[in-house]
Amino acid sequence: MEKKYIQSIVRACDILDYISKNEKVRLNELTKEFKLAKTTIFGILSTLEYKDMVYKDENSNYYLGIKNYTYGKIYERNFDLKEIIHPFLEKLAKKYNETVHMAMEENEQVLYVDRVKSSHAVRLASNIGGYDSLYCSAIGKLILAYKSQCQIDDYINKTDFKKRAPNTITEALKLKAELENIKSKGLSIDNEELEQGLICVAAPIFTNSKFTAAISISGPTNRIDKEMFSNMTEDINKIGKNISELL
Repeated sequence: MEKKYIQSIVRACDILDYISKNEKVRLNELTKEFKLAKTTIFGILSTLEYKDMVYKDENSNYYLGIKNYTYGKIYERNFDLKEIIHPFLEKLAKKYNETVHMAMEENEQVLYVDRVKSSHAVRLASNIGGYDSLYCSAIGKLILAYKSQCQIDDYINKTDFKKRAPNTITEALKLKAELENIKSKGLSIDNEELEQGLICVAAPIFTNSKFTAAISISGPTNRIDKEMFSNMTEDINKIGKNISELL
């Protein structure tokens, strides 16, 4: 199937690329370069300026905005973290032959940024770049636990809690109590809250004492008994602390 692209977004990206190579440019220069109407170029620039992707100085020169720096630093941080953390994920996955993830928060959701899959036919269906809800996943609850009380209240007030699995927490008071327990223990467990038949444990990763990311290991409840889950919990707790010491 042929991929379809949104022309206005492609043009905006091309303009950003051109500005990045020329530092400061004027509207007329962009009009000539891209052979587009001045109104079209101006509309794209105005939108990019609104989103802090470009700025315009007193001489009407356009240059890259602060958002590009922000995105660059996030990419740089994520790339470095993956490089450091991935060997630990491989070690944990190899020991238990269950799926291991590294994830971060994006737009009040869990974003999976790295994964080592189990070789079993039955395993957690997940994708790098995929999302999950905060309130019903081990990593998600961990992310919430390290937020301020004001941020937690704000999230709860605007979230539509859906019963995803038998043990999904859908009541605000129960979730708050769960988050307090998670922060106290420094570990988060999802026992059939995200998906029926799935159990997961997650540990936090800190950079300079600030919560940065999380790692988890998960698998089906019919394959992971109490002793195995206890060992997994102990190991992921140690690994999370070891990674945090490196950062």
